[in-house]
Amino acid sequence: MRFKVTALLLLVALLTGGLYFFYIKPSIEEKRRVEEFEKRFFRADIDGILLFKVDRGRGPVEVIKTKEGWVMTGNLKVDPGVMKKFLSTLSKGRLIKVVGDKEEKAKFGLDRPKVR
Repeated sequence: MRFKVTALLLLVALLTGGLYFFYIKPSIEEKRRVEEFEKRFFRADIDGILLFKVDRGRGPVEVIKTKEGWVMTGNLKVDPGVMKKFLSTLSKGRLIKVVGDKEEKAKFGLDRPKVR
């Protein structure tokens, strides 16, 4: 009689542990990853970026990914290590706080940005 009760309790403990480790824990980690991804201000896979443009006021600068590597406007080559680090840093950036609405740009001096 005691053996059956012990075996039943062991089975219940194993099922509960399996439920936690194979269902509950992965779903909690997935929710955490989704929330972390939603906090990022730049949501893209860095390997999928083929072109980006920066407008500094003196005309746009385009950076294009080619078979040979990254090339900037004027056929200038870009260091691949620096570009990978730049895109990695950009893709991992998180929103911490949003200051003001779009209508308050002039109040913070953001109505005429130096870089777009």
